[in-house]
Amino acid sequence: MIPLQPKRRMSAAFGLLCTLSVSALDIRCFAASDPILRPAISPRSQPSTSTSDLPPSAPSSEATPSGSQLAAPITIPRSSNSTTGSNPATEQSPALGTTGMMPTQASSPNGRYFRLGTAFNESFMKNPRTAAIRAQLGINKAAYYDATVMTNPSLMRDQGYIAEQSRRFGSVHTYEPPWKIVFRMLAAKELFKEGKLEILNTLWQFRNDVRRAYTEVVTSQETYQTLSDLADLTKQLLEVTQKRVTAGAVPALDELKARLALSQAEIERTRGYMNIQKAKQHLNVMLARQVAQAIEIPRLPLFSLRAEKSDMLPDFSQPVPPLSSYIEQAIENRLELRIARQQIKVTEAQLRTAYGNMIPNPSFGAGSSQAGNPPSGPKLSAFYVAVNVEMPAFNLNQGEIVRLKATINQWKLQFQANKNVVTDDVTKAYNDLIIARERIRQYQDHTLAESEEVARLARRSYEVGQSDIASALLALQANVITRSQYIQAVTDYAQAVTNLEQAVGEPLQ
Repeated sequence: MIPLQPKRRMSAAFGLLCTLSVSALDIRCFAASDPILRPAISPRSQPSTSTSDLPPSAPSSEATPSGSQLAAPITIPRSSNSTTGSNPATEQSPALGTTGMMPTQASSPNGRYFRLGTAFNESFMKNPRTAAIRAQLGINKAAYYDATVMTNPSLMRDQGYIAEQSRRFGSVHTYEPPWKIVFRMLAAKELFKEGKLEILNTLWQFRNDVRRAYTEVVTSQETYQTLSDLADLTKQLLEVTQKRVTAGAVPALDELKARLALSQAEIERTRGYMNIQKAKQHLNVMLARQVAQAIEIPRLPLFSLRAEKSDMLPDFSQPVPPLSSYIEQAIENRLELRIARQQIKVTEAQLRTAYGNMIPNPSFGAGSSQAGNPPSGPKLSAFYVAVNVEMPAFNLNQGEIVRLKATINQWKLQFQANKNVVTDDVTKAYNDLIIARERIRQYQDHTLAESEEVARLARRSYEVGQSDIASALLALQANVITRSQYIQAVTDYAQAVTNLEQAVGEPLQ
């Protein structure tokens, strides 16, 4: 056996990998034998022949637990590593076998996938939040009824028992000019439009939340696949290391490093699976489904399939429109600007109503009148008519008129301020989209393939004895980091699309 003399670079790599204590070697955090730990992850839209798409340490997708099973608390079984480096997650069980977690496209047709557009439609139709938002429309309609309200008639009785020996009995009606009702109806119409825009703005924000929840599921699935591939490759490297240690080609420290790296990879894989469950449950809540209901989200296409369409990836066959076109759309469609413009119309309608109220409403009274005609009579009975008109000498509604004029001026300035904010939002979201799009293009063009090849060659180099295990482990880590950065680029792109949609005020896809 070769004496234990690690080189300096091996010590540095070993220090980088040893983020857990040596006692972590006795922990297994992922076991496929537990049915609670079986995630239902949709396959990539194109089947892959690589072993990374079917991690041997993952349970079968055909044995996905039902909603009642998923509703139970998730427990993570732990068992100690064997000296042979076997993975408990790959051991044969009566219920599972050793089928991989990620199903292939042949076993899951595209018709079962839950697309982003379907998520939008279902959430808007079924979520109680949207129902509560839409119910505000009935409240806003009450403004029409308020506009038709007029003063109730009054009952009048005037009795002079002794001195005048007279009695008057009748009613008093306040007459409201018709233009006042018309002005109030026009103001109510504009106010109803403003309320409808406020409802649309709230629903638009809810759509943003649904897109984020859907994106979280997609990215968590891809992150889990990356972590699962790392665990599988590390396990293969451990098996090679065990053979070389048995043959006396490498020191026993190499097996310790590989076993520690495998333990860390399995811990991260378990965390990745738990994130999938959390993301899917959050999406089910947004869709007003049962929290544990099964849902299949399509995975991202392979980076080599540039022509394949996806809800989460850019279409490189179509050029991105210029920034100016998005700014024009935003100024026209952004709900905040439309609400500001509608506020100006509402205030103008209220100003017309204030001008109409400058003329007071006259009151008319009529009824029967009786007089005893003292001292000797005769007693007379007839009808009477009375008119009461307020003289607009001091109150010309001038305070309300000045306030509404100032409000109109303030809303015009507020519109320009909102316009400036919208332009800034569109500019930032557009540039973020271009940056994320270009990052995805570079990853798909060569970076991902080069990273996979470097990891493969490093692993092969260690197998034939041309490099040490530290180099192989670092290459595996670099490959995982590259794939994680690609997933982050996809997440940034999805977020940029969401922000740009929010900034423009209408769907971009």
